[in-house]
Amino acid sequence: SEEILLSAANPSTGMQPSSARRSAKAASSRRLLLFLFLSLLLYLLNVFRRRRLQHAHDDDGDYSQASCTFANTPIHPVEEGARSKAYTSMHATSEAGLDLVHAVQGFATTDLFHFHDKSPSVKPIMQALETPVRAVVMPLTEPAPTVDRLTSVVQKHLSTLRSTLVWPQASAAPYHSSLHHASHHQNVVPLADVPGGRAAEIRGVAEAAAHACPLTLALARIVVTRGGAVVAGWRVNGGTEPATLRKLLASALPWSPDKQLYAPPDIVHTTVARVLSVPATSNTLARIRKAASAAESELCGLELTVRELWHVEESDVLALALGGRWSKHAIPLSGTTC
Repeated sequence: SEEILLSAANPSTGMQPSSARRSAKAASSRRLLLFLFLSLLLYLLNVFRRRRLQHAHDDDGDYSQASCTFANTPIHPVEEGARSKAYTSMHATSEAGLDLVHAVQGFATTDLFHFHDKSPSVKPIMQALETPVRAVVMPLTEPAPTVDRLTSVVQKHLSTLRSTLVWPQASAAPYHSSLHHASHHQNVVPLADVPGGRAAEIRGVAEAAAHACPLTLALARIVVTRGGAVVAGWRVNGGTEPATLRKLLASALPWSPDKQLYAPPDIVHTTVARVLSVPATSNTLARIRKAASAAESELCGLELTVRELWHVEESDVLALALGGRWSKHAIPLSGTTC
């Protein structure tokens, strides 16, 4: 009993039961808080990792594959396969990124557009050509309500891109797909060097058109090129194959440049908009491609009809793209056996 009394009287020789319990409880609370902190840290690291992987996945081709599929078999499977492959290859990749400086056929965007310092808008710069560019294009103008839907859906999805400046092609000239150039800025062929001049060139286009039938086109892709062009790629559901039409035009216009501004010859593509400036963020390209893919999904299978060719002369640099001076001569596709 004396030892018990001495122990109770001297705190250094023992610990009160209540103090021990408090110390154990505090240690347990610290361990719980540490566990919760580490769990939260691990969760946040996993969220950050998933987002980085998602952004990388988007940039590495999440939108490079077609979201648009067709139930019916193409009329020309080989050519359609070549078209599909070409449209996919047009897509800008995360490795290459966007090049909005030398974006339009080698022209710098600053040479083609005046950017306003105090407002998010641009104005095209018109530059007269000494020798007009002459080309044969397929106008994509009918049916008009379908063309209007193409414009509105593309603008709807691209308008979701904040701090991104987009030039709508519909504001400049009708949608079109270039088939052949009789003269272009990289290889000038003046009309004075053409036997028979303009009249002979138009007769040549008419000769080619007489052996070709109207085309039915269905929207298959909307892609974003490295130069910032938002391009609609078309499937041919009827009529003369574009490669055949290009061969007919090359034969009828033998003075044309050997180097044409398209590749491969099977494609039918149309610029529907052009991205001119973007915010300096890591996932900018992925967001633009996502918007293009959403427009593609909504417009999949949209059909247009091409009943004529236009022989056009552009008196200003890229007049059809910028809304400059140009003129046309319409020639019907009058072939009957296709």
